[in-house]
Amino acid sequence: METELEKLGCIELADIAKDIRCGPFGSAIHKDDYRDSGIPLIRVADTSGPFVKSDDLAFIDKKLGRELARHIVKPGDIVVSQRGTIGQFAMVTDEYEQWVTSANLISILQSQKADFGYLLAFLNSRAGLSQVIRLQSGQVQPKIITDDVKSVRVYLPTPDVQRSISDLIRESCSLLRRSRSLYAEAEALLLAELGLDDLNLSHQPTYTRSFSQAWATGRLDAEHFQPKYQYVINAIQHTGQWVVLDEIATFCRRGAQPVYVENGPVKVVNTRHLGPMLLSRDLETTSEEYWATHEEAKVRLNDVLLYSTGAYIGRTNYYPSSERAIGSNHVTIIRTTDVCNHVFLALFLNALPGLFQTDQRAHGSAQREIYPNDIKEFIVWLPDRSKQDTLAQEVIDAHTAREEANCLLEEAKQRVEEMVLRKE
Repeated sequence: METELEKLGCIELADIAKDIRCGPFGSAIHKDDYRDSGIPLIRVADTSGPFVKSDDLAFIDKKLGRELARHIVKPGDIVVSQRGTIGQFAMVTDEYEQWVTSANLISILQSQKADFGYLLAFLNSRAGLSQVIRLQSGQVQPKIITDDVKSVRVYLPTPDVQRSISDLIRESCSLLRRSRSLYAEAEALLLAELGLDDLNLSHQPTYTRSFSQAWATGRLDAEHFQPKYQYVINAIQHTGQWVVLDEIATFCRRGAQPVYVENGPVKVVNTRHLGPMLLSRDLETTSEEYWATHEEAKVRLNDVLLYSTGAYIGRTNYYPSSERAIGSNHVTIIRTTDVCNHVFLALFLNALPGLFQTDQRAHGSAQREIYPNDIKEFIVWLPDRSKQDTLAQEVIDAHTAREEANCLLEEAKQRVEEMVLRKE
């Protein structure tokens, strides 16, 4: 790839961007500085897609923002992680007028020398990523530095070509925003039906429970008895339309410890493929032999998958493909009966009523975990099938919009690669 770039007479990224700079020192921003409003803070986790995520943001106050003025970025700028998942360039969106970057991020400030929509496609294509991979250093935890990013060579076609590729990027961003909006609407409707949209579910610092109550549940940890959890369960039961999950699931088992095989015939579903949206296309793979010997870990079309260990415990989705796949040991596979729409169940478990029950029943502190037997005891709201299907369709529409956005993004990157390789 880099041989082809040399032939095209590319220029360095430093000659295109207005400025390229690293984020503040790690000691400049602490968790104690996080606020519910103010200036949004871009963390490494917010850059895992082509556009900076805004669904789980932390904020800092304006005073601290002024002190970190050098690390302000604006819509259209691009950021990339220095460590961890290297090589994912993300564009800052226009949901806020300005953002602040955190430590371990490098920002690429927009200039008039190139269309930054095109630039995002180039940097995330094989033409850009192959250079980043070559430039990274370190073994245990690879990293890149600001000078590495500055030295990335970029091919700039005519402004019209840049604009046509940029249009794909911007349409992709618009579809992703629509996807988030549709999913948020479905979740809001679900909470409104349960009366949880205006209920006070804040953490209570003090409360009491009797020894007999603790003995009956087999739990002595204070978190398990937080009143907010019981408020949610009471709200579900108050509808008169509820079941225990085990009554509508014929299968609730944990997956297996996967053995990854490059280009294997069977996909593996693990934590990074779960969440409110579609599973990733680029699933890692395992062997035919592994598939044959792990019957309990096999994932079927429309199975509901719940991540049951670690930081993202409770994240849930459904498997939308008939392709063969194995669930990892971090995933609990839930197979529903016909009385429950699997998409509706995934929505419910991924929303506050499901996440609260996950939090309540989870075990451990350093590594939180929930077992299948605990999941089977979840209280699930089960309205009539037409209402389930209506809410499920909102989720499906959100997934469809996201899939279309991903296709446009892939098309943009492919067009860049075709130009570099002269295949057009």
